[in-house]
Amino acid sequence: MKNDYRIGDLARATDTAVETIRYYERIALLPEPPRTEGNYRLYADTHLHRLRFIRRARALGFHLDVIRDLLGMVDRPDQPCASVDQLARAQMAEVDAKIADLTRLRAELAHVANQCHGGTVRECRIVEALSGGEGETTPAPFATPSHLGALTLLVRDYDEAIGWYRDKLGFSLLEDTDLGGGKRWVRMGPQGDNATCLLLARAVGAEQQAAIGKQAGGRVFLFLHTDDFTRDHAAMRAAGVLFLEEPRHESYASVAVFQDLYGNKWDLLQRR
Repeated sequence: MKNDYRIGDLARATDTAVETIRYYERIALLPEPPRTEGNYRLYADTHLHRLRFIRRARALGFHLDVIRDLLGMVDRPDQPCASVDQLARAQMAEVDAKIADLTRLRAELAHVANQCHGGTVRECRIVEALSGGEGETTPAPFATPSHLGALTLLVRDYDEAIGWYRDKLGFSLLEDTDLGGGKRWVRMGPQGDNATCLLLARAVGAEQQAAIGKQAGGRVFLFLHTDDFTRDHAAMRAAGVLFLEEPRHESYASVAVFQDLYGNKWDLLQRR
């Protein structure tokens, strides 16, 4: 273990300004190092690793007070990591909100930029958009990009459904969060595709239970796209998936209808 970094060495090793290192010491994010007889600070590897942690957390947008909490958890490595996960998810939500704000702002700017024909700042619609005022600015309809994030699928039992979609279709479990009261937030989707997923919802009450497997009224409900129809059709049959027809090779795709454990009909298809 190295225990003789001067402050300049530490600054170069972490690409951090000397004054920033001193500031982190003043606010107790970095422990104060011992000093030499000549009053020079001498830092150790522990300071180096801690400073790199702080720098990385700052790069991810964490505020200093949150970083302080994270460092406190790092200093107690045997405690459960649920608190770390909670802070990370809160930061992710903040980043998502900023992205949404920037996306809306870009759409608004794209809409108003071509409408500026001179005049005064008081009349400038770009300034109005940036100030968030309640003026007459009208954004272009559907200007903000969007996507379908999840589709609710009624199931009898969370673990039963997780096991089937994982073992039969090769889906990944993206999230399984206990919401209390027997409810869970369970998301699953094809491996490598987190854009659209299934939100598994345990049916509650007679009406929901009666709708299990019948959400599309007997029609094909879901469409599983593949880049290799022959491979995945064979793998699914080997896993015990029930296909309701032999493969069809249509002008638009190779396709075969199968059903899941609840009777929902799916298309397995490879587009041409």
